[in-house]
Amino acid sequence: MMKINKMKIDEAKAVLAHLDRHGYDEISTLNVRSTLTAYSAVMQKKETVNDQIDIMRISKGIQISDIMFLDKERKFELNRTKLADKYQVKLFSGTKKDVIDCVTFLADFVGKGA
Repeated sequence: MMKINKMKIDEAKAVLAHLDRHGYDEISTLNVRSTLTAYSAVMQKKETVNDQIDIMRISKGIQISDIMFLDKERKFELNRTKLADKYQVKLFSGTKKDVIDCVTFLADFVGKGA
């Protein structure tokens, strides 16, 4: 970081101090990535390259999203790890129930003039 991003030593020390105090909890991309990777390890899930791509995309998008569309497995993982609650995102998958719930959610959202 210091070489490529021209970070100064005092800035690097501040980042390390912040990580030491708070861990990854306040850096959403690192928090989501480490949480989902740890969850996969605990569940003894064999991760693929596609899983890592999914995790990267989720970790970048979750903090700025009101809703996310995922497969059932990722939706379950985000609910199980409470990341959906932490980042206050509504999750939908391609199941018939979720499609109906999404249409209802969007109708309510538009109806409220949001």
